[in-house]
Amino acid sequence: MKLLNIDLDDVKQYDLKAVPAPLHDVAEEVYGDKLYSLFTVTNTVIDNNINVGLVANDLVQHTAGNGQKGYWIGIGITADLINEATVYVGWGTLPDEELLTMTHTNPDDEYMVGDKKYYTYYFDASNAADHDNTASIVVDKGGIHYHYLLDFSMVTMVTAVAKLDSMAWDAVSVQTVKDNYLFGINLADQQGNPLPESLFVHYLNAAVDFMQNMLDIIISPTVFTERHDYIRCDYQNWGFIQLQHNPVREIKRINLMYGDQRTVNIPLDWIQLHKLTGQITLFPSAGSASTLIIGQTGLMFGFQSQWDWAPMLWEVEYEAGMDENDPSIPYDLLKEAIFKRASMGILNVWGDLIIGNPITIGLKVA
Repeated sequence: MKLLNIDLDDVKQYDLKAVPAPLHDVAEEVYGDKLYSLFTVTNTVIDNNINVGLVANDLVQHTAGNGQKGYWIGIGITADLINEATVYVGWGTLPDEELLTMTHTNPDDEYMVGDKKYYTYYFDASNAADHDNTASIVVDKGGIHYHYLLDFSMVTMVTAVAKLDSMAWDAVSVQTVKDNYLFGINLADQQGNPLPESLFVHYLNAAVDFMQNMLDIIISPTVFTERHDYIRCDYQNWGFIQLQHNPVREIKRINLMYGDQRTVNIPLDWIQLHKLTGQITLFPSAGSASTLIIGQTGLMFGFQSQWDWAPMLWEVEYEAGMDENDPSIPYDLLKEAIFKRASMGILNVWGDLIIGNPITIGLKVA
């Protein structure tokens, strides 16, 4: 084989890193690249061959762009490299001498990322075990062979759809932290693999948990049911109850309990609530303040004359959490603190990838 003098500047004009193509799950719902992960791990030059090593993992069953159900992975390669080139696709490793016996392979699909076009080639991972867990895409462009070798050994094929963890507080989002706090930073590893979406979700949720514990507040709307003791002096002072969590968004019900039985339901229009502190008082909308609770027989509930204290007599169900419509809550300041806290964790990971214990991977001439 005639060896070519490869100009590395000519090679670098192409984006050699393959990207995961968008796919659908078995319910035809688009998940982008969330069904699996694809990592570029090596770029090397040997003779006329430029070798790009890829590793795939976290694969779940879905429907690929060709409409066939299976354990598909879509490999997207930039159209700048594919155009005016001959492409060969197959299982296992494809040595140069085997390319003469193969036919040119047309792409299965194409899609855009920003203003850049990618051509997609699909592989069903269920066939990988029969071919040493490897597959190849070889692009012959101007006598230079670009070998994309895909490693399936890390793939676990499961039937559940891979979804991101839910966001702990819907007032914050991954896109906002990228646009307003991490703008202009290429959040990728040394090989150009972007930080996964799940990493951003993790650190945003961790920041929400941190602020909840540090400030002793509830941020994400959460429903609580609590039992509170009857204390005569509190009852006589307009039925005062201090809830355990705040701020409070809404009181759903207050019941008087005998053991585990609900006996009296306090009308909601009697309830006066201080949302920020979680303090409740009862002010009857009708009748006398001295007869707050009247039984079905018309007799007044007799705590005032008999008991100073009774255990777990009140049951309160309520929703705590941040209310953006409540002007007493510094809503925007809290979001600012959460975004900045999350950015610290994200940048720590990114910094370790870029400058902490760097791995010497790049274009090398053999």
